[in-house]
This record gives sequence, structure tokens and C-alpha cells, in this order.
Amino acid sequence: MSDSIETKELTVNQFPTLTWNFMRINNSKLSADEGAFETSAALAETALPEVITAVDSDIATLCTCGMGKDIDALFDAVKDKIPATIYTVKENAKTEPVRLSYFVEDGDKVLTDVVIKAGANSESTFIFDTSSEKGASGFAGWRTQIIAEENAVVNIVKVQLLGKNVENFEDIGSSIADSAKVNIIELSLGGSKSWIGNYGTTHGYKAQITGKVAYVCRGEQFLDINYVAHQTGQESDSKMRVDGVMMDNAVKTWRGTIDFVKGAKGSTGDEQEDVLLLNESVHNKSLPVILCDEEDVEGRHGASVGRLGADLLFYMQTRGVDAKTAQKMMIKAKIASLCRYIPDEDLVEQVQDYVEESFGDE
Repeated sequence: MSDSIETKELTVNQFPTLTWNFMRINNSKLSADEGAFETSAALAETALPEVITAVDSDIATLCTCGMGKDIDALFDAVKDKIPATIYTVKENAKTEPVRLSYFVEDGDKVLTDVVIKAGANSESTFIFDTSSEKGASGFAGWRTQIIAEENAVVNIVKVQLLGKNVENFEDIGSSIADSAKVNIIELSLGGSKSWIGNYGTTHGYKAQITGKVAYVCRGEQFLDINYVAHQTGQESDSKMRVDGVMMDNAVKTWRGTIDFVKGAKGSTGDEQEDVLLLNESVHNKSLPVILCDEEDVEGRHGASVGRLGADLLFYMQTRGVDAKTAQKMMIKAKIASLCRYIPDEDLVEQVQDYVEESFGDE
């Protein structure tokens, strides 16, 4: 570790266009010292299909990612000692899901850089899950860059099950060619402070990106999310769906942006967030926005924020379900709705065990 490099305040999750400053929603701040990062998170041994190769490289940033230029600069600064792992999927290949499991040790300060290059007409699924001991502390950051060539389909699953004292971020960027599709599933449950950034560029004709996110924020947790669909190709399509539960004194910000760039004729986009608030003390900010520089497009956006209604609670209580049990049922239902998209039964069971351990006795 270098003592000569001071901790820097990084600007992350920058909203594509400035909005009301008094809301403090235009961006977020993250403190990091590039000298503290010497290695990537520990990766469990993984067997890859023959049609996927993996090599380490000290390449620079390849595409725009959701958390912004400061995070790109952080990874570029450490690329000599923490190289990116590049997974290349051969053209026309159809693969079984590849699971990449990471474990963060107590006290770790780690960065992990991954690139997925999906050849034309290929179809692949990468499952990333990260965990730690329940009482672990530390800092862990991931960046995943996805290059989807013509007609490729790439499915990405991200499951975060860290201890409640680990600060972490998940940064994703996608470059999507003609008729290619990138599907991203994210589940965020642990961590003390968490940042998620996802930027998808549909530069190809009929390129598609979908994002599904579920989260639970409790205690003093902080969660900051920035999702951007940057649509430049004609007849491109984007869909974002975010489902969350907030309780205790948790703080969460969600920025969702559909950006129709001039020339993206015939493109469509849809972004929705649904948040369930279980306490009045939570602090929720939701900002769904459509930016449009092209007339021939169709976009929908919205955010629904609600509480457990008195009528529903009364109905459940008349059937022997108390308020706390009702809350747990709602939490589990939100998570279960996303778990059905995770093509790994062992990981789904791991998520269920995590939820039971975290919320079962509260």
C-alpha cells in the first residue's frame, strides 16, 4: 500500500443532465484511495466451457459505464497490478451458465475488473455472486464491461450478499451491436454503503437492453443507483424494472434515464420503479427521466412509492399474521420475484438462506 496517495472523493453515478441541486440527486460521492487496492476479490475455481476463453490484460476502459469517469480512472490507475479478466465467447456458441463466485475477507480492499466479449450469434450467461462473513468489514468494487457483437445474447446475473459493514460498488457498461441483446439481473441485499451504476449503449439497429433490479435497504444502509439506457441505434429498445423495500433508517437514491439520441428512430424505452416503505424514517429519492432528441420514439417512465396499507395489515392480522411477519413476507416476495430469473438453484438457495438469517429473527 502506498502512503503517498491520499484518499480522494470521487464523483459517481452522475445524472446525464443536471436537475434541482437542492435535492442533492445529481450525483453521489465515494471516497477511495487507489493505493489501497492491491488485488481483486478471491474467485472460486471455475470450469469454463471450451467455447469461452479467459485471459488477464491491463487494457484501458472499453465502453461507457454507469458510475462514471472517476471510477474508470480508478481502474485505469491500478490496471498494472489488478488486470482485467477478459472472457471471450466464440461466435455462434451457445453455452451453459458460468458462475463466478467471489469472497471478500474481513479487512479486504479489493477491485475486480471483468470484460465479456460475446461473439456474433453467440448466447451466454454469466452469474456473479459476491459474499463475505456476516461481520466482515472492508471495501470491494466490481466493474463489468460487456461487448455484445451482432445478434449476440448476453445474460448477466449479479447477486450481492456481503456483510453489513462492507462498502461496495457495482459498475456495469454495455456496448450492444445490431440485433444484439444484453439482459442484466441485479440483487443487492448487503453492505453498509452500496453504489450501482449501469450504462447500456444500444448503438446497433434493433439492439436491446433490459435491466431488473431488486434491493432491500435496512438499518443504516445507504444505496445509490444510476441506470442509463443510451439509445443511438434505430429501433433499439430498453426496459428497466426496479423493485425495492426500505425500512428502519435506510437511505436510497435511484436515477433512471432513457436517453433517446437523435437518429434513434423507431426506438422504445420503459423504466419503472416500485418501492415499499416499511418505516416513516427511511429516506427515499426516485428520479425516472426521459431525455429525447428524436421525435420518432416511444418512452414510458414512472415510480411508485407506497406503504403497507392499514386495510391489508388488518386483513392479515385477522388471519393470525402480525405486522412484523407481514413485513417479512413482503420482503421475501420482492426477492423471490427476482430469484426466478436466476438460473442456478444453489445460488437461489444461498439467497434464501441469507434472507432467512438476516430477517428471520428481526
